[in-house]
Amino acid sequence: ISQVTLSGGSANFTVPSMYKDVCLVLQGLTSSASASLVITLNADTASNYAGQIIGGAAVTTALFQVPLVANVTTNGLILTMQDTQDTSSWQMARLEGNNGTVILSSALYKTPVAISSINISAASGTLSGTALVYGVN
Repeated sequence: ISQVTLSGGSANFTVPSMYKDVCLVLQGLTSSASASLVITLNADTASNYAGQIIGGAAVTTALFQVPLVANVTTNGLILTMQDTQDTSSWQMARLEGNNGTVILSSALYKTPVAISSINISAASGTLSGTALVYGVN
């Protein structure tokens, strides 16, 4: 679907309705501050998630929060979602990769709506790296 070079505090990716399954791959991700990478859907930051802070407690205001260490490159974070255009059930997502430790986690978006966008942002500081978005219809 797209390739984006990350720079700044956040990036937003549109999910065209023609794609049912979506994969977001983050490569060479570096944060300017030791903070969390926050992943949300449809610009929704309300308590509509059964999310996960990787290596920590559950979170309700984001799909995932991934701790990043300042100036350390994180390779290969992969977010996958199936049936993103389903409006009759909650959306499930899986995150895998590494941030110095192995990540394998699932989360729910507890709102039965089609996914139109994925947002990644740094809780503080800036992000750099590459994001690749793939889709299957």
